[in-house]
Amino acid sequence: MAVGDVPTKLEFVLPTSKVNIRVVAHGAEANTGKHEEKDVIIHDARNERSKYTMETAGFELVDHPTKVPKFQILLT
Repeated sequence: MAVGDVPTKLEFVLPTSKVNIRVVAHGAEANTGKHEEKDVIIHDARNERSKYTMETAGFELVDHPTKVPKFQILLT
C-alpha cells in the first residue's frame, strides 16, 4: 500500500438482488436487497488528479474552500 491508502470494507449489492430498498429510521434499519462485504483499499488520488477527468474516469477531483482547519494527528 502507498502512503495515504486506507484499507477498509465496503458493502456491495449482489447482482442476483432484484429489489433493493433501504429504510432507515431512528434506531432501526431494514434492507430488502442482498449485500456482500468486500475488503478494499481506497487510494489517495490527490497527487494524481490530472489522471482523473470527467472524460476519462467519469469523475474528477476538485478543491473546495473550507473554514474547517486541517486535522492534526495526535500521538500519545
